[in-house]
Amino acid sequence: MDLWNMNPDEEWVKKAFRLFRVLRLGKKLPVRRGITKYRTIEEAAKDRARIG
Repeated sequence: MDLWNMNPDEEWVKKAFRLFRVLRLGKKLPVRRGITKYRTIEEAAKDRARIG
């Protein structure tokens, strides 16, 4: 998909909106930096299940 399109058709517009939607969704995902320490394996498993 070209960034500059002087004559966009309907398919190009759909692709552009799909790209913007994916990029916007990426910002909503929680990202942890560093190392997370857990006291027990069960606590780590609960956190992993919560994040998905």
